[in-house]
This record gives sequence, structure tokens and C-alpha cells, in this order.
Amino acid sequence: MGQDPSVKGLNFFNATDQSLLKTMQRGEFNIHGWRRADLLKHVQLTPSAMSRQLKRLRMLGLIKSVTHTYRYYLTRLGRAAIAAACSLTRFNIVPAMATSH
Repeated sequence: MGQDPSVKGLNFFNATDQSLLKTMQRGEFNIHGWRRADLLKHVQLTPSAMSRQLKRLRMLGLIKSVTHTYRYYLTRLGRAAIAAACSLTRFNIVPAMATSH
């Protein structure tokens, strides 16, 4: 699915991307997945911007949609990538940047 060269990658230093990714990792979404409306309660985006974000994450292969519903789940790749990126950002990159000042 990640064949479209016009799909923008993730920026883990972008507050909106971080907030969206952390929200998708919430435990309450592990069993039943989430709908766009569920994410909008936690992330400050317009409904149309959220739809574009979900499409981008689907194209990157981080989420998958459930057939005949409006629900989404993280893929295995999505879970691993988000966990690794959040961990690297929190424990390695941010502290290294803080000590360099």
C-alpha cells in the first residue's frame, strides 16, 4: 500500500502527529478499534483533517480499516513503529537535545 510517492511521512516532532499516534495507542482502542469521531475527542483536528490523516496512515500501512464499518485498527507494523518512535523520541532524542543546550 505504501507505493504512492505523494504520501507524506510521519514527523514525530510535530505535536499533531504525536498526539494522534499516542491517542491511537490508547488501551481502550485495542479491542474494538476506533472511529474518526473517537479520535476527534482527543486530538485537536477538524473532521476533514482527521480524514486526511487516517487516509495517510492507511497508505503508510500503519492502520487498517474494518470492512463495512467506520472502524480502524493499528496494524502490527503500526503498533511496532509507533511504539519504537515514541520510545526513541522520549528516551533518546529529547534528552540528548536537552543536554546539548
